[in-house]
Amino acid sequence: MIDAGTQEQRVSMFSSDFWNWYNISSVLNSRASGSPVAWRRLLALVALLFSIVIQGCTQDLTEDSINPGLPRAGLHRDQTEISNELAAQMVLLTIDLQDGFANDTVVINVAGNEIFRKGNVKTDYSIGLAESVKIEVPKGELHVTVSLTKRDISNSYSIEISEPVYLGVSLSSDKSISFKQSREAFKYL
Repeated sequence: MIDAGTQEQRVSMFSSDFWNWYNISSVLNSRASGSPVAWRRLLALVALLFSIVIQGCTQDLTEDSINPGLPRAGLHRDQTEISNELAAQMVLLTIDLQDGFANDTVVINVAGNEIFRKGNVKTDYSIGLAESVKIEVPKGELHVTVSLTKRDISNSYSIEISEPVYLGVSLSSDKSISFKQSREAFKYL
């Protein structure tokens, strides 16, 4: 990392030596800006600025300056541990759209996030299933909302999840959405 002293030294070197050597103001303000001398001075300025930037970038981006004291593989190991911890906090939620769907546009939100949107959803009455949606969700209380946009029908269900859960969603004859929760997968023909 660049410390304050090093940065000040670079600025000092740049401001005193470079400006005195190349007198850039004469390049920019001269009437003979198209002259070969003016262009050489301008190219020298660009080259010097480029070298200062490159030197600063390569000097400061070593792994030891980014993560001093950590073993080189330590960062990857920590990411793996974090991934494993997050995976341990996730649980499978399966939402089955079961009976009563007839060319409906269905929208499912879990914890306020839309996870499913599909048009022309219809129940296959030979098996009692229209669609099945699987999603990994965090353990804890979640709110599941199912909406049928064409019919302007919506209902929500709160569920406490600590292990895999199966949620059956049906549309009854009175046009209300009902939920059925199970710890085991629903059986279909």
